[in-house]
Amino acid sequence: MTVIAQASQPALDTIKNPDLHCGEAYELDAYEGLMGALATQPSNASDLKLRRGNRQLALVIHFAAGSSAVPNNCQNTLNTLAERVKSTRGSKLLIRSATKTASSSEMDLAIADARLEQLKTYFRNQRVARTALILELHPAPSSPLIEDSVEVPRVVEIYFSQASGS
Repeated sequence: MTVIAQASQPALDTIKNPDLHCGEAYELDAYEGLMGALATQPSNASDLKLRRGNRQLALVIHFAAGSSAVPNNCQNTLNTLAERVKSTRGSKLLIRSATKTASSSEMDLAIADARLEQLKTYFRNQRVARTALILELHPAPSSPLIEDSVEVPRVVEIYFSQASGS
C-alpha cells in the first residue's frame, strides 16, 4: 500500500490542488479516485498521470448541475490560460467535456456539448485562435483518477501544451 501511495503522490497532489479547480462547489475524494484508478482494468502508472500526451492538466471546471454557463470564479484562470496560449507559439488547449460514464442521455450530451461551445466562445472572445483549441466530447473524464475523484458529468478538463501539431 505504501508503494502505491508513493508512486501516485504527484498525481494526488495535483488533483487535490485547489488552484486546479474552479466553478461550483465540489466534493473531491482523492482516495476514492486513486482506488478507482487502480481498480480500472487495465490499470497502470500512466492512468495516474494527469496528462493527455504532452498536454498537462491545467484546469478542472465544475459546472452547476444542468448548466452550461461558465462559472464566474473561473474567469481569472481562463484569462491566464488564454494569455499563455497567445504568448506561446504553437501552444494548444485541449478542452474535454464529459458526460455520464455508461449511459449518457441526450440531455447529458446536449449540456456537455453546450459547455464546450461556451468555452470555445469564451476563448474566441479572448482572441485565442481557433487552431489553438481542440474540443472533445467524451462519455468519461480522461483519467480514472479524475472520474472517481469528482462528480461527473459536471466537469470540463482543460489541458495545455506548448508543442505544435499535438
